Amino acid sequence: MLDPDLGAEQPKQLFEQRLKTLSPFGGPTLHQLHTFGVHLVSTGAHARVKRVSAAGRWAWRLAIALDEDMDSDADRRLLLQRQLNIIWRFAEEFVLDKIDERLALWEPSTNVCTVHQCDDGWVADWPDEDNPPLPEVTIAWLLWHIEWWWSDTISRINGQPPTEPQEHRWSGGTAQIATLKQHWDELLGTTDLDDPVDWLTPDPQPAWFVASWVNVELTKNLAEINQLRMRQTNRDA
Repeated sequence: MLDPDLGAEQPKQLFEQRLKTLSPFGGPTLHQLHTFGVHLVSTGAHARVKRVSAAGRWAWRLAIALDEDMDSDADRRLLLQRQLNIIWRFAEEFVLDKIDERLALWEPSTNVCTVHQCDDGWVADWPDEDNPPLPEVTIAWLLWHIEWWWSDTISRINGQPPTEPQEHRWSGGTAQIATLKQHWDELLGTTDLDDPVDWLTPDPQPAWFVASWVNVELTKNLAEINQLRMRQTNRDA
């Protein structure tokens, strides 16, 4: 069964608005909405959802909640905090405490981005996106990546200068990520969610939008780390 607001015919403009809510970079087009597991039937200026996957239903309901149903800071803040708590429980129970230096530096192929210990700390490679194939990454690189984008996001919300990727040095472990989580919890509890943030997009985005991106990006990076851990474990088995 579809939710009533999913099955009903609605203006295409409404679908497009909610697509933008799902992605800070504009999201997919209506014709690409199937990437979220949502399949449309289009009739002129209107459209309705024909079928939807469980993931698509969750994504769509999140877009509606963030876009129009949650009018108060308290509602939106609670949603973002609960999402983050679910993600963080996965991080603590299945990811962060399973990583040592040997696993972190394991290279899944000969074409990788990793980190290198230099005089001023662990320096990360940066992928050359103009020359495929794109390299795989090590767990150490992903840990560096989380530290960089999370500290950069915290700086931006605090009105401080951004941190360029080449400026950040990996801490060498996972404790720094836990520290960033504490700083983020404090920010999420006090920041005006409608305040504009100079961010990665051409135009400033409201803080609630940036916070939703943090949840998505952290989930993605943790899943990538766990997948690499499983590959390395099964390889040695």
